[in-house]
Amino acid sequence: MDAGTITYEAYEDTLIIHMPKELDHHNCRKLKTDTDLMLEENCVRRIIFDFEKTEFMDSSGIGVLLNRYKEMKASRGSVCYCRASRRVRRLMGLSEMGAYIQDILDLIEWANGDAKKTKWGKVRAEAGHPKPFNLKYIGIGNEDLITDIFEERFTMIFNAIKEKYPEMVVVGTVGPFNEGTDYVEGWKLADKLGVPMVDEHYYQTPGWFLNNQDFYDKYDRSKKTKVYLGEYATHIPGRKANIETALTEALYLAALERNGDVVHMTSYAPLLAKEGHTQWNPDLIYFNNREVKPTTGYYVQKLYGQNAGNEYLPSKITLDNKDDKVQKRFASSIVRDSASGDVIVKLVNLLPVEVNTHVDLSGIGVIQPSAKRTVLTGKPADTPLPVEDTVEVAEKFDCQLSAYSFTVIRIKKANEK
Repeated sequence: MDAGTITYEAYEDTLIIHMPKELDHHNCRKLKTDTDLMLEENCVRRIIFDFEKTEFMDSSGIGVLLNRYKEMKASRGSVCYCRASRRVRRLMGLSEMGAYIQDILDLIEWANGDAKKTKWGKVRAEAGHPKPFNLKYIGIGNEDLITDIFEERFTMIFNAIKEKYPEMVVVGTVGPFNEGTDYVEGWKLADKLGVPMVDEHYYQTPGWFLNNQDFYDKYDRSKKTKVYLGEYATHIPGRKANIETALTEALYLAALERNGDVVHMTSYAPLLAKEGHTQWNPDLIYFNNREVKPTTGYYVQKLYGQNAGNEYLPSKITLDNKDDKVQKRFASSIVRDSASGDVIVKLVNLLPVEVNTHVDLSGIGVIQPSAKRTVLTGKPADTPLPVEDTVEVAEKFDCQLSAYSFTVIRIKKANEK
């Protein structure tokens, strides 16, 4: 049997094609002609390409296989392959990238396309949503190993999206952890391609978050690529989320607000879990068939989300205790919401005792003498609810923080109610 011999076997509705050692333009025409004849003579619903002996395949061969795949798909049949070498599997994977990339471009068109002028925009409108969804971000990859094959395929997808939808923010991946080979290689790829944003993930102990509040302080500010912290949580094996884990996350979120020029977005994960059916602990919101049970961490996320602001103001908040270990368990963040003009002060106390702070808001303008205060506090194992009241404020004022507490003070301009 020479290198170009192709053999066929038909079983009921299945056609097995044993591919040659070499598939190129010399024998791919015969492959097409013979397969057409076999399809006419047999009621074939499935084709299996057997690549056990195949060592080489050029673009002509790939083209024939792709066309056969499209024809079978159009007639509601199927095509698969088996016993392929690593090289052939790579070629087959790349040969399918065009169709895969087109699916991604079609998805964006479906989300944002004009309902009257685009194919997929019309499909969206016919499904009951004529207005575009205004999709701004699209993630490519999730905790992937950054291999040569991944880089090749990611680059193809990224370039295709950038060419057709230059306004779309592509979010890349830097592996499953915040260190290691994939993290390093993922950032190298993002730098090389100019990926607008990457998705970082990490689940760590309270001690890690406590001792790494400067994690993003160290980031290179010259990098164009920004960070989406897409998955994070304080995780204590065998223990449920409580005020301690929630306040640890609150401390870290204050550091993220300080580094808002690098970290553009965050999202806690996992979000929802049914009691008795969880694969991971902690989750943010638990539920059963009768009730929803938010964790204390949920209220931390809610308070940060509702009081995010869009301008970070360098804070002048001091403690009466200057010990480094004490300072590490206290965090603050002051931001301004330009839409309302409100100044928002966030104060986190992870200490087992009350602490006295001095807040200096010099230069922020004239403010109202009282402000809305929201406090989340309790013992380490508690799952408390936030409590609201009002507090007297000024350009400079003292504030006493309860033990194990997260305090948000929202201050309005003097000319607003």
